[in-house]
Amino acid sequence: MQQNKCPKVTVVTVTYNAEKYLEQTIKSVIEQDYPNIEYIIIDGASTDGTIDIIKQYEEHIDYWISEPDRGIYDAMNKGIDVATAEWINFMNAGDSFASNNILKDIFNKKTFEKDFDVLYGGVKIVDENYNYKEYISAKPMSEIWKGSYCNHQSLFVKTSIMKKNKFNLDYKLAAEKELFIKLYVNKYSYKIFDFPISNFIISDNSFSTKHKIIDSIEMLYILTKYINSEEKILNHNHYKRLVSYTPKFSASYNNNLSIDLNILYDFAKEISKKYNKIAIYGNSKLFKMIKHIFVNNEIKIYDKFNHNESINALNNINKFNFEVVFITVLGREEEIIKDLIDTYKVEKSKIISILSTNQ
Repeated sequence: MQQNKCPKVTVVTVTYNAEKYLEQTIKSVIEQDYPNIEYIIIDGASTDGTIDIIKQYEEHIDYWISEPDRGIYDAMNKGIDVATAEWINFMNAGDSFASNNILKDIFNKKTFEKDFDVLYGGVKIVDENYNYKEYISAKPMSEIWKGSYCNHQSLFVKTSIMKKNKFNLDYKLAAEKELFIKLYVNKYSYKIFDFPISNFIISDNSFSTKHKIIDSIEMLYILTKYINSEEKILNHNHYKRLVSYTPKFSASYNNNLSIDLNILYDFAKEISKKYNKIAIYGNSKLFKMIKHIFVNNEIKIYDKFNHNESINALNNINKFNFEVVFITVLGREEEIIKDLIDTYKVEKSKIISILSTNQ
């Protein structure tokens, strides 16, 4: 294929301490039978042998950097910032293209008989040794309301669109799913390929129950921005998955509180009725879902690191004559409670969380 007839494609690989898998990913990119690739690697200041591997293949890499970041989506956004091609794809460390002909098969004359903004296809799930486990075919974008999304490894988006729709750093796990929703809601044109574009590694320890719960909670919050019906939310696959994870999750935190949203609402209502002055720790996704319950309470929101006009610095918490501190951050409760007690001298009896039963 002649380069001047092939649209330029940026492939971004995000890494952090990925020496075990990175070489496989790099090879799958540079061995593509496609002449117009811009290859970018964004490393999060790895301390293992990752940088040595990058330097080994440096002649095939158009741009790379190693510096601390705020997580995978921050690193992916850095890749978007420096990308210069017409199209962009994210093939992070460990993942790989399904064959050496993938880009050639996608970016051909037939694909561009119409003008598309988004191109995507299926994904092969493989284990850590790249043994095949499962094939997940690509579904129409309208299936997002049923919980069906495209893995970013199998997704190509026009770079100009991605520069306007970067990943939301508020999310730990669900930012790419929100991107897919935004692409659909904003009616970007798309084409589906009925073959696997990428290999996606899932090990037995890839997703803990805790991560699955956080992902579902983030997705429920995202869906509330696009779906107005409470009934549709409660019937959504993400809600059903969240409920199905509850027993394991509750046991791991040694409490009996279900994360069922109905119970969460009831819990928040009880706090609202019992206390008037409430200090909220963290403007989390969960809190935003239940914030309306506290409309008649005197509340102030606090955060240790992220504070602005509406969110107060945590070191000012004792200036508010609160009756209770309500922790709405999920996953760091023990750490936050210890910090509140040790650093900010808050009485333990005045601290409750979403996962607390001693309200």
